[in-house]
Amino acid sequence: MWLGHVFELCISLHVCVVCVQSAQESEKIQDELNEKVERLKAELVVFKSLMSNKMSDMDTKIQEKATLVDMDICRRIDISTKLCDVAQQCNSEDMLKMFNVSPARKKECKPVSDEDSSEMDADPSTSTSEEEVPLNVTDEMKRMLNQLRETFDIDDDCDSLTWEENDETLLLWEDFNNYNIQPGQSEILGSLIDETESLFKTREQEYQETIGAIEMELATAKSDMNRHLHEYMDMCSMKRGLDVQMETCRRMIKGGRNSPSVSSVASSDSGNTDEIQDKLLDKDGEAEPLLLLDSQILGYNVCGGSLLLRICPSSLSVHLSILMCVSLCSFRTFPCAAVEVKNEPILGFNEGSPERAELQKALDDLKGKTEEIPCVVGDEHVWTKDIRYQLSPFNHSHKLAKFCYADKELLNKAILASVAARREWDLKPIQDRAQVLFKAADIISGPKRAEILAKTMIGQGKTVVQAEIDAAAELIDFFRFNAKHAVELESQQPLDSDGSTNTMLYRGLEGFIAAVAPFNFTAIGGNLAGTPALMGNVVLWKPSDTAMSASYAVYNVLRDSGLPTNIIQFVPADGPVFGDTITSSEHLAGINFTGSVPTFKRLWKQVAQNLDVYKNFPRVAGECGGKNFHFVHKSADVQSVVTGTIRSAFEYGGQKCSACSRMYVPDSLWPQIKQGLLDIHKQLKVGDPVEDWSTFFSAVIDDKSFARIKKWLDHAKSSPKLNIIAGGHCNDKKGYFVEPTIIESTDPQEAIMAEEIFGPVLSVYVYPENDYLELVCNGVFIYKYYECKANFDQNVVNEAAKALRNAAGNYYVNDKSTGSIVAQQPFGGARASGINPQPAHQSTARTPIHSSLISM
Repeated sequence: MWLGHVFELCISLHVCVVCVQSAQESEKIQDELNEKVERLKAELVVFKSLMSNKMSDMDTKIQEKATLVDMDICRRIDISTKLCDVAQQCNSEDMLKMFNVSPARKKECKPVSDEDSSEMDADPSTSTSEEEVPLNVTDEMKRMLNQLRETFDIDDDCDSLTWEENDETLLLWEDFNNYNIQPGQSEILGSLIDETESLFKTREQEYQETIGAIEMELATAKSDMNRHLHEYMDMCSMKRGLDVQMETCRRMIKGGRNSPSVSSVASSDSGNTDEIQDKLLDKDGEAEPLLLLDSQILGYNVCGGSLLLRICPSSLSVHLSILMCVSLCSFRTFPCAAVEVKNEPILGFNEGSPERAELQKALDDLKGKTEEIPCVVGDEHVWTKDIRYQLSPFNHSHKLAKFCYADKELLNKAILASVAARREWDLKPIQDRAQVLFKAADIISGPKRAEILAKTMIGQGKTVVQAEIDAAAELIDFFRFNAKHAVELESQQPLDSDGSTNTMLYRGLEGFIAAVAPFNFTAIGGNLAGTPALMGNVVLWKPSDTAMSASYAVYNVLRDSGLPTNIIQFVPADGPVFGDTITSSEHLAGINFTGSVPTFKRLWKQVAQNLDVYKNFPRVAGECGGKNFHFVHKSADVQSVVTGTIRSAFEYGGQKCSACSRMYVPDSLWPQIKQGLLDIHKQLKVGDPVEDWSTFFSAVIDDKSFARIKKWLDHAKSSPKLNIIAGGHCNDKKGYFVEPTIIESTDPQEAIMAEEIFGPVLSVYVYPENDYLELVCNGVFIYKYYECKANFDQNVVNEAAKALRNAAGNYYVNDKSTGSIVAQQPFGGARASGINPQPAHQSTARTPIHSSLISM
């Protein structure tokens, strides 16, 4: 009996024909099938990865179709594997019985004679296969599966091969229905697999195109959202502009000289406008007809030439509630304003939060890129030959920004352009100028927050926490609170007397203000330039070379918020060139400075030497560094002292003018405090704040700072009076990294206890606990100081406050020296640390204005 029988097994999606002639051939073919099945599974993984790409909710239909295709492929491969197992276990005779091919599938043929049979046995290739009807792969697969179910216990959950073939299911069977397999043509297997691979590639391309279209729609939607956000902020700014309408009314309305008493009107801030109108009517008679200026104006009453307005813009983020009385033939105003602003909330940037995702994207966008930053004079972007680069402190191979230094000629051009624009800007109502800062604060709080934070982190080496409290929260607070104080300043008016009305006008200074900004706070740069402009001044802003990228971003926000051309000129420059140029100009009206003591002294001397050149006496305001200390009393809480000192000394690598750089500890508490400092010191992580968000602080700002700190560390290692108890090492191979260092000194007069280092170095002097008062009164303190005394009794607090009354610009009890908040802890220096121009009740630090008294 001849065994030249061919049986066909059709595998799902990739149709496989297995010809079994013997048990040995079956095993060989099985190995090939297993290999091909593995290839199919690998392709399925690629296909499933395509299906798992993140897609929008708008693509729900595509996801449903992909799920159906996925289920179909998995079931077919599972069935194919089971069929292969059957082929391996059974010989050809068993398979012939199992899959008894129906005679109906063959054409009618004559009985075969013995001779013919012999010929067929001798040459199987001449069999009647050419008379067979071509097999339909799908039908044969279904038939074989049914017989397989009847013979073996196959557990499948559905009729896997009876999908409804329509556009919704996207079945792949239809792509192979036209294949007809002839016995012995196993080479068709390769072509089928090639066809399948081509199909996968086609499907992948289709889905990629679909996903690309979806991403484009999402980008368009995001762009529209940002546009609507800007429109919303513009609307808010327009609402704040209601004050401008009030100013217009004040100038247009004519009336008598007698106006109602300020106390009687301004004190009636109860919202009951009828009562106010009744008082005015009783005094001056009937009111004029109601004039509707805006839908937000509730009403007004003209009484003997005086105008009473009540505005209630309830939807503003900064609420204005203003009562203004206007008198004819004078600039007499009483804007009893209450501009309500609050400190900007500090975001947490927790894992999975929206703000963290936005910041991470902004950081990724800056990786390996160099921003080009020109000098900006008016609307002209100018490049000079003196090209410089801002390097990332923790990776100085990354050039974050390319910029240029303004030369003397360009600086003088900027000065003249600013002076020419000053008069028009100064004549604008304070409400218009305040509107620019209000809008800038809103932009930084919203769409530009991530960008400015990212540039501060990479460019100035700040952690996400330090960047957030600086470049976002503090800068926003500066803009909002300073604008609030500017609006409220006009309410500070002199008293009237019989026969005269006195009015105080607040105007900017005649000339220009030079703003010299530091590297360590993005907020300070924006404040030094933005606040003088708010008060009607024009400004030349010299940003720090090592804070260039973030400063330029803030400058662009101010311009986008409506700051006119030539009001603030953005002019990076070499320090001595800038100082020489501004101090030799006759138009210099003031200097707004934050930086080192030597630089501030140099500028002050140059101003003094050129006094005969100036049209006015320039205002010089400066805030410098400090040798801040924590003074610990024997009654202090040890844990509070330890945690507060670690944070104050080492956050941002000690590069704050308020950082604790020395500590005085009573000998009775030193063992406990020392151990606490060392325990926390071991846990401090110094590194890349962008790659590792758990970093406590990063590298110091540049090579100059690194070299200066290294000299102090070398001094500590060589001095017999000093003992390094923690840290003391540094490395500038990749970034300018310095370990947090704690040094114990046996001499309170040692140089390291008196001179500013501006780095992560803390010096400690241990004193006899009963000599604390003598120590604070010995006169060695020359900089500004901050106190940290935990659990002092009131008598000790009073004694220390008297002794340090003139020594400290800021004085804290039971707190660390860093972390002052706008409008909560006004910030300023004393002695060699600055002129402390900031009044206790305001945060408009270093704001040059001029007051004029007009008597009529």
